[in-house]
Amino acid sequence: MKQGGKISEATQIFQVSRATIHRWLKREDLAPTVVPRRPWKLDWAALAADVAAHPDDRLIDRAQRFGVQVSTISYALNRMGITRKKNRYATKKGVKKSGKRINNSSTHG
Repeated sequence: MKQGGKISEATQIFQVSRATIHRWLKREDLAPTVVPRRPWKLDWAALAADVAAHPDDRLIDRAQRFGVQVSTISYALNRMGITRKKNRYATKKGVKKSGKRINNSSTHG
């Protein structure tokens, strides 16, 4: 721009808006800016220890204990690879498939 280029050409080249080009022109240095991140509100190590200590607690119980939203706990557990509790065992009556009940204690033969 300062060397005679057009703003409209720059918007097409860089795929940004005209306002962005104007902001860039106002800056003295075009080096990337470092945005300071706020510290995490939730300590994931403490959450992992809490899951080990209280494996049957609900998300809302953990959220209240840590003082965060339920979605924060859910996000952290998903990122840590900890999924919902699942019942991996069949019941005494067996598993029902396509209208027929399969008995776990029966033998094939």
